[in-house]
Amino acid sequence: MSNKYAYNVPINGVSYGSSSIAILREIYKRGLSPCVFPIGGQIDLSAQKDDQDFNLWLQSCVNKASKYHKREDWSFRLWHISQSMESVSKKQALYCFHETDQATEEEINIINNQDVCFVSSKYTKEVFDECGAKNVIYAPLGFDDYNFYKTNKNYLNPDITTWNLIGKWELRKYTEKILKLWVKRFGNDRKYQLNCLVFNHFLTPEVNQGLVNQALEGKRIWNINFFSWLKTNAEVNDLLNAGDINIGGLSSLEGFNLPLFNSLCLGKWAVVLDAHVHKDYCNDKNSFLVPATGKTVAHDGIFFHKDVQKFNQGNWFTFDDDAAIAAFEKALEKAKERNVEGEKLKEEFSYPKMVDKILNYIG
Repeated sequence: MSNKYAYNVPINGVSYGSSSIAILREIYKRGLSPCVFPIGGQIDLSAQKDDQDFNLWLQSCVNKASKYHKREDWSFRLWHISQSMESVSKKQALYCFHETDQATEEEINIINNQDVCFVSSKYTKEVFDECGAKNVIYAPLGFDDYNFYKTNKNYLNPDITTWNLIGKWELRKYTEKILKLWVKRFGNDRKYQLNCLVFNHFLTPEVNQGLVNQALEGKRIWNINFFSWLKTNAEVNDLLNAGDINIGGLSSLEGFNLPLFNSLCLGKWAVVLDAHVHKDYCNDKNSFLVPATGKTVAHDGIFFHKDVQKFNQGNWFTFDDDAAIAAFEKALEKAKERNVEGEKLKEEFSYPKMVDKILNYIG
């Protein structure tokens, strides 16, 4: 297996960076030593458990990259489609995430100028294929067992059912809608608690607080906890373990939805919109499914702008409020039971399997 390829990836604590680090950790385990070009030039491993051997290996891969990488070598890039046309390599592989039901001509042109484009979702592959992409390979993310694991701690009174809503505040994720539905059914009821890790670091603290105030209509709901930011994956792991039911799976369209996926792998239950990538790993044995009822235009005026940009155009899925609350009720019946079927996802979706697919092309 060759070391003659480069990884051009973000290395930080957010979702793209965490996925990239998990890939690099698997490469490290295999004794390989590729060139690594961190996107933005920064290496931030502060969210990870300390592993000096891995850290030294990664730094050595970065240090040698400019000296040894050649145009004839493969370059693997995990990044946004809109910023993935440029490369110093003649052989390019892109790993991207997509969050609408359509692909623009610009997006397809960029994809078709890659030698191979890996995607995290069967739905994304279907969208790209239908829009004219020629070289798309399904290679889903996996469970990161270095950072996420069962703690077997007791976090709250076992009589309290704890719900988790995790993922940066966005219209696409239906953060406000989900929050309002939960409050309608469980707000200020001492038998339930909702933990929200929804702070959007692309927005100011004032804007984030304004979104919360708007969703709660200025009311004080004392059984909801809002976390502005958790610095480490260990803290996020505690939050996942503390929850009984994940409701972030009601998001309208996702590239993968790691908080939902990780929760299922840890044996937690989830209320899930039965659409897009969720169909890859959610079913009626491990989740409480809410059917999609239609679509809405992908426009929020912040990250998605209808008809005024060349990327991220299309629609998102919708669902019925009453159907979601009915799924909440069904999830309550299983809340304190172990989700055995969810835990099985760790075997089906893994970083070794993902990296095997990548190296089959560039290795």
